[in-house]
Amino acid sequence: MAKKVKIEQQISKFINAIHGDYPFEIRIMSKDKYNTMRSILFTKDSIYINNQSKKKTKIAEHTASNLGEVLELEYFYSQGGEVFLTVNSPNIELMDSCFTSDEHIINGGIINSHFIDIDAPKEIKENELNLKIWKKQVKDKLLAFSLRPSMVVDTKNGYHVYWLLENGNHQLFRQVQMQLIHYFDGDKKCINESRILRLPGFQHRKDPKHPYPVTLKIFEPDSRYSQEQLMNALPKLEEETMNKILSSTIKSEPILMFWHTTMRTNFTAILLSIINFL
Repeated sequence: MAKKVKIEQQISKFINAIHGDYPFEIRIMSKDKYNTMRSILFTKDSIYINNQSKKKTKIAEHTASNLGEVLELEYFYSQGGEVFLTVNSPNIELMDSCFTSDEHIINGGIINSHFIDIDAPKEIKENELNLKIWKKQVKDKLLAFSLRPSMVVDTKNGYHVYWLLENGNHQLFRQVQMQLIHYFDGDKKCINESRILRLPGFQHRKDPKHPYPVTLKIFEPDSRYSQEQLMNALPKLEEETMNKILSSTIKSEPILMFWHTTMRTNFTAILLSIINFL
């Protein structure tokens, strides 16, 4: 019982460090035969799930104990699914369901953090010793970076890394994401505002026969940065490099296609307009 309470407290502290009083979604990828996706939306005061019509429905008040109880119940229904959290906060007024899209964040939502998903290459994952050496090298590079990460999560084959923000601006978000991805060799799809990352306290279960606890390795939530600090600390990207990153992402996403097309034709003008706006 004491261990369960401690894990719930750690989960609450982790979420609060990112979102504070702003809304967030916890998404559970079920391990049932239908691979059901379960979305739970939390605001400062309320907890919502989707009803049978896929519309958000309030089920409880949002308290620390209710968060744990709802998560436990939904996790049970998911048959031990994999648990993820939205990093940025959606504008709940735009949401009919509990599922967060990029538009829900860009249009009135909150940019809380920059982040990267660093995952080992397949050939390294296959050897336990090589994976251990690789993870140490990655961690050393992260800690040598001039802006120390606010939080680092061990995800089995790599790390999820966060730089918490002061006054995040969605107009700069993808620019900084691309710089981080390029510098740390992160997942190139991890560029959009509504990206979900693994929630510490649960298990990595892509391979159900070999579950792995997702754990918080660094937790320094007082380390917060401006996007300008991150942009200046990272190497500048050539337009060709940015286009390569963009071409590796999910091209069906409308906002991403807008960026891909616009940056390829007039990247310099866009960057100047952002600087002038600030």
